[in-house]
Amino acid sequence: QQQQQQPTAADTPAAAKDEAKLAPAAAGAAVGDTSLRQVFEFPSTVVILRPEKHSSDSSRVRVAAGLISGELVLLQWTAGAPALQKVSSVLAHPPSSSPQDDRFGSLTKMSEVWSLIWSPPGDPRPRIATCSEDQTVRIFEAESLKQLAVLEGNHSLAVTCVDWIAKPGGGSVLASCADDQTIQLYDGDSFAPVCRFTSSDIKGWHTLTYLKFNHDGTQLACVTQHGFLLVFCTASQQRLVTARVHRGSVEGLDWCPHANLLATLSSDNTVHTYRVVPAAEDGAKEVALL
Repeated sequence: QQQQQQPTAADTPAAAKDEAKLAPAAAGAAVGDTSLRQVFEFPSTVVILRPEKHSSDSSRVRVAAGLISGELVLLQWTAGAPALQKVSSVLAHPPSSSPQDDRFGSLTKMSEVWSLIWSPPGDPRPRIATCSEDQTVRIFEAESLKQLAVLEGNHSLAVTCVDWIAKPGGGSVLASCADDQTIQLYDGDSFAPVCRFTSSDIKGWHTLTYLKFNHDGTQLACVTQHGFLLVFCTASQQRLVTARVHRGSVEGLDWCPHANLLATLSSDNTVHTYRVVPAAEDGAKEVALL
């Protein structure tokens, strides 16, 4: 990867040199107003950044960051506070201390946090799930970053993405995908494995890059490094869609919050959108992408 050239002091406007202590944009600020913003400096490269959604406490905003060093950092802004503050941090995924293993992706043997997700809205005890190239998923209590569980033995290569959704009837489901071409679903409370999907039948070398539940958790989409989109039914545990939709690696996907609309983006410089609909009215397993 090419390193981006850092701007020098001569390139930086004078008004921007003292921004580190400014507060986040005030509520009601005009769209596009960048006069109030904050620069927060992390100890190492940030891999992923996720805010807590639908918090029961409207007086604060919390953001979780996963770093290349394996650290999980919790930031918080509260009403009346002058700036975003670091609340706590933990070495979520320690570096490997064993001899270099071909299954361990990083040449520096750091277990960087590749993905993280907050537990679903309404969780009385908000938690954060992280994953890494150390082949584990780890669960932390959001308030203290105390480690609650280590989910290991479910993947044999780097775990690349996690997602977590509430079930309509109560409880929740956590999902992870990995370079070993597997997807694992877990009970969101006990973290016991629930079911397992695989893409090993798809021709061509590939890894699984990202996954995401739809709005009600009935479908799970996952994408691959060689351009495929897979959609699974979580109730029947059947694969509904297997389609090559990009000519490059799929580097992100998301569902519409209120409908079965799906978007993907790729290294082939395109963004695709789809409507996932039944292929027949008789409840057939297959679905169509329109």
